[in-house]
Amino acid sequence: MDFLRELITRQETQIAMVVIVVVIVFLIVYRAIRKRMLLRKLSALEVSVNAMRSTPLQYKINKAVGLMKVNTTFEDQVANIQTQFAQTTNSYDRITYLLGNTEDEILSGRLRNGKDNLNELKDLYLTTQKDVDLISEELDRLLEDETRLRDNITNLKNVYRETKIEYQNNIAKYGDASDEIEHQMEDIDQRFNTFEEWMFASEYVKAQEESNFITEELETLDHAIEVIPSYLEDAKGVVPHLIDEVSKAYQQINSKGVFLQHLEVSKNLSLVSDDLKENLSNIRQLNLDGVKERLDESTKRLQQLASAIEKEDKAFGVVVGLSASSFTQLDQIRDEIKTLDDQLPELSERFGFTELGEEVLSMKDTLDELLEDKEKIQRKLTEESIPSTSLQIELNEFSQASNHLEKSVQEANKKVLSARSDEQRAQKQLLKLHLIMNDISTKIESRHLPHIGKTYAADVDKASQMIVQIDTILSENPLEVDLLNKSVNDSIDFIYRLYNNVNNLVGTVDMVENAIVYANKYRSTYPELDSELTRAEVSFRNGEYTYALKTVIYAIEKIKPGSPYEQLIMDNSRSA
Repeated sequence: MDFLRELITRQETQIAMVVIVVVIVFLIVYRAIRKRMLLRKLSALEVSVNAMRSTPLQYKINKAVGLMKVNTTFEDQVANIQTQFAQTTNSYDRITYLLGNTEDEILSGRLRNGKDNLNELKDLYLTTQKDVDLISEELDRLLEDETRLRDNITNLKNVYRETKIEYQNNIAKYGDASDEIEHQMEDIDQRFNTFEEWMFASEYVKAQEESNFITEELETLDHAIEVIPSYLEDAKGVVPHLIDEVSKAYQQINSKGVFLQHLEVSKNLSLVSDDLKENLSNIRQLNLDGVKERLDESTKRLQQLASAIEKEDKAFGVVVGLSASSFTQLDQIRDEIKTLDDQLPELSERFGFTELGEEVLSMKDTLDELLEDKEKIQRKLTEESIPSTSLQIELNEFSQASNHLEKSVQEANKKVLSARSDEQRAQKQLLKLHLIMNDISTKIESRHLPHIGKTYAADVDKASQMIVQIDTILSENPLEVDLLNKSVNDSIDFIYRLYNNVNNLVGTVDMVENAIVYANKYRSTYPELDSELTRAEVSFRNGEYTYALKTVIYAIEKIKPGSPYEQLIMDNSRSA
């Protein structure tokens, strides 16, 4: 005991004991850490193994076996896959065993054995995972038809679901077609079920056929869901409304006496109504081929019919107004032609209108034709058996012909009126020219100034001859209107110019006389004025009236510079 006590109390012994304790603690901690790491690796590997096991190899093999039954060409390939799967199953069993055994080894502290098992498990997992991937890929290639069909049917189901939602949201718009739409949906639902049955039996060819049927029916249904609302809007709204409008317009306008039989309104309305009933029946049964075209055709026909009725109504109003105005116009033309014809002998004699007779004869022929056309049109208007649009065309032609004839008559009347106006103008101007010449002669003679008479004697004779020439032309038959107009115009220019010249000269003479009389008042007062006035008087007697006036004015300026001599002269003449 003493020895042990002594041994324990030694420093070396105590150090050794501490070292031993530390080593033991380290070993315990190390093993605990190692154990935890091994368990963590085992847990992660177990997750990977479970993920590998979740690969549906057995399901795919069952599908492949079903496919082999309907297609023996895959028999060897399926047998090989089954052999590989059997080996994989053995690997699954070994992995299951190793998972449990490894966990037991680790938990019981046999870490080395646990580590060895874990390494074996990892290697086996990697090998098995490769085998599983290869088998799965081979099965996928073998079952690619099923995959394709599955993907396609999934897309079809999505489309079908959206179609049903669209239908349910707008069900009120489909009216009587709803029953057939829902019946078709039930048929599509049944085909989806049939497709699944064929897929379960691995009858991919029949499943493909069923998928094709579903695609076709779904396209038909989609089309129906899309277009039926607009079709029903036309079939129950637009077309019936047009039928009603056309019917009312026909009754209203027909009651006015407008001829509409040629439009066959009743027959067309009956045809459109029958076609509308057929279209509604086809819409209810989802037989939509050609429905849109027939509805559009019905709409177009009704619009054309309404337009034709409106045109006939407007044409009727035009015909009534145009016939009245055209017939009245023709009556006026007839009266004017008769007047021309009655005046023709007189006009031919007076104005030499030789061509006017031929023109009047042509007008009378045209008038007779138009009168015949008038009677025909009046009969048609009375019978009411011809469309107003046709009568309007005929009346337009009649009116154009009447206008053309009226223009010819107006031109003839204008020619006659122009000739008569020229004659009357010449007579009036002749009277005026006589008066002017008398005035000129009176002014010259009343002044007793020989120089004025000598200056204008030739002009007065010429003016008199011109007046005689006009009088001579007017007295002749036929009247030469052009020569008459020229003579009148020349005479007016010459005689009016002569009249102005004589007036100006007489005015100058009067002013000279008045100026000399005014200046004579100052002759005795201003001696220098006497010589100027004497010179002015001499010039006046010699007919130099302008010079005489200048001389007198110059003299007045000397005695009354800056004075308004004209006013002084005028005042003096008034006082005298």
